[in-house]
Amino acid sequence: MTAVVAPRRRGRPREADRTDAILQAALALLEEDGYEQLHVQRVAERARVGLATIYRRWPTKQALVAEAVRCKDMADEVPETGDPRADLAAVMRHLAGQLSDPAKARFMVSFLATLNAEPEIAAAFREHVFSVMRQRMLGYITAVVGADDPLLEARADLGPGLLFYRTQVLRNAVDPDAAGDEVAALMLGELPGPRD
Repeated sequence: MTAVVAPRRRGRPREADRTDAILQAALALLEEDGYEQLHVQRVAERARVGLATIYRRWPTKQALVAEAVRCKDMADEVPETGDPRADLAAVMRHLAGQLSDPAKARFMVSFLATLNAEPEIAAAFREHVFSVMRQRMLGYITAVVGADDPLLEARADLGPGLLFYRTQVLRNAVDPDAAGDEVAALMLGELPGPRD
């Protein structure tokens, strides 16, 4: 019996699924350069794939970035300990660190730059970055002050708003740990009284 040999395929062999590598490369470049400076060619180079491999999956830069943002998992960056006060402070310290480091701040600040011009990206940021962080903070705050607190929503927005204002509007240098602890205490209404 003669063995049947499959005909040799022409062109480059199809690469194993590189979706995760592409999305991680897009996220890394988004954090390093911001949305406006992100180029699909650089994503391809970082992920070690051809441009066609990316465009077969995502027809536009917007679609690629939106999918990359959907994969961003804050839980990997700030693990929970089970102590709501400590966890809230850890999230605020992490956010303060992100906003006070110019290179890292580009990721969050780029959201504001694309808010009106790129609705698909803005929606991905809102749903998968900011809303996730807000829900997490609401959970911590609720565990401390109770679900019937009339200021829950304001408390959750206070910390990120204050940190953003100080670092990006006033351009004040902040110690991320001290600033994170301070705003977390403020969010819980636990700041100490005036010092003597």
